[in-house]
Order: sequence, then structure tokens, then C-alpha cells
Amino acid sequence: MTWWSSHVSPNEYYSILPTNVGTSDPWTIIANNAGDVSMTWSQGTAGAQALDFAQNVQFDATSNLLSWELPTTGPAIEGVRVYVWDRTLGLLNDPTQPDLAGTSSYLPPVTSYQLSSTLFDNGKSAADYTVEVRLMDFRDPQFGMSGGNTLSTSRYFYDLAAPVPEPETWAMMLAGLGLMAQVARRKSR
Repeated sequence: MTWWSSHVSPNEYYSILPTNVGTSDPWTIIANNAGDVSMTWSQGTAGAQALDFAQNVQFDATSNLLSWELPTTGPAIEGVRVYVWDRTLGLLNDPTQPDLAGTSSYLPPVTSYQLSSTLFDNGKSAADYTVEVRLMDFRDPQFGMSGGNTLSTSRYFYDLAAPVPEPETWAMMLAGLGLMAQVARRKSR
């Protein structure tokens, strides 16, 4: 039995497009060591296009399945990454990544991800969760799936509250109240 609703639609509260989209130079040459020339990398997204955000994000609490729709901006989406934060646990106590509860591997452009059931063990199911879906375009082959190639970020807030009881539960509760009323009436005679 789950303590919260089976399908949860989140509230989107944060969306961002990176400022480095269209950067033309994935290489930077710098001089150091008294004039010796060395090569360093920067994370460029040359030729990339800004992507619309992941849409219609849903969470099925019964199967722990997070799903979304990809935008229709073309074939630029080459990967997806999912982050989950639990704002009540304080897992890392790190202000730069507060309460990071789970991170997916880098995924192909899929439309669903199975969250680990351990995220919801030991009463954690009543927590408030933030889910972030990042859409990626790997234009810089050296950095592949690194954060510099994130082309849109969507964050959604889930309040996994207990649902309204099912009709069968209401029926059993009302039947029980009826029996209690019957017993009370008999005792009062």
C-alpha cells in the first residue's frame, strides 16, 4: 500500500537555458610556465541550439517511474540526466548541492526513468521532492556528457501528500460507524 497518490503532477518552479549555447570555441590556448604554451579545454557548445524544456513531467508513485515528454525542437537532444533532491533529509549538508538524494547516469534521449526505491524507504515517502530533468546536446566530444553541454534545465517540485482514501476505504469506514451507532443505540435502551 502506498501512502501517497499514484500519479503526481508537479509544479514547475525553475527553468533555465544556459548562456554558453552557440559558443564557437571548444578550445582555449593559454601561456604558462614562463611562456611555455599549453592547451586547456573549455566546455563549448558550438553549433548547439537552445532546447525547449522537458514537458508534462509525471511521477508514478506506485512504480517510482518518472516520465516526461521531450520538446519538438528537432534532433539536437542527445542525452538526458535526472537529479532528485529531498529537501527534508539533509543528506550532504552541502549548500552547493543541497540534499541531493539521487542522480541518474547519463541517458539517451529517453522519456522515462525508474527512480531507486531506496529513495522512498524508511518513511521518506512523505517528503517533498524536487526533480530536475536536464536535456543535453553533446557538441563538445572531449567533454561528452559533462554539464557544459546542458541545453535546458527544468525543475519540478513534488509534494507527495497522502491521497484521499479510495471508495472501498470510505465504504468500510462508514459501515464501521454504522455498526458502532447500532451498538450505542442498543446499549441506550
